[in-house]
Amino acid sequence: MKAKLILFVSLFITFLSCSVDVETKRESTNIQEEKIESNHQFEQGEHIYWSTERKADELIFTVELAPTWMTYSQYNQNLMGPLPTLFFFEPNDHYELVGSVEESMVKMKHDKEANEELAYFEKVGRFTQKIKVISGEKFVIKGNINFMTCNQNGCEPPTDYPFEIEIIP
Repeated sequence: MKAKLILFVSLFITFLSCSVDVETKRESTNIQEEKIESNHQFEQGEHIYWSTERKADELIFTVELAPTWMTYSQYNQNLMGPLPTLFFFEPNDHYELVGSVEESMVKMKHDKEANEELAYFEKVGRFTQKIKVISGEKFVIKGNINFMTCNQNGCEPPTDYPFEIEIIP
């Protein structure tokens, strides 16, 4: 329980201390559609599926959503509406993060309750984090994604997706 509280506080502090200019970041985010098909077969009650992979110097996080469900951009600022997706990477001496997590396949809509534009993902979304491998030995990058999902009937509470990605230089 204590570890989860520490992780939540760390994620919240990271979010609050982020000095990213949200409007600039939204403009630089790749909003064009990529050709990614949802391949996951959703079971009854399941509405989100995360997968991870490494390609060269990038960690790729793909989110697949069941019909009518959506999750949200990490750059949404409205903390009264659907919460933004947050990424946390456990630091270690084997790698460095290069830049911030980039998004693709983002959609925009006007949120009536918040009276602002809301960036979200439906069906499929992709997040990419560049890394620099420092070590010549095998290691694991561990972290967590905190996200919220919603549909036309309401939102689920924020949920965590812990990940581990093995790096073989």
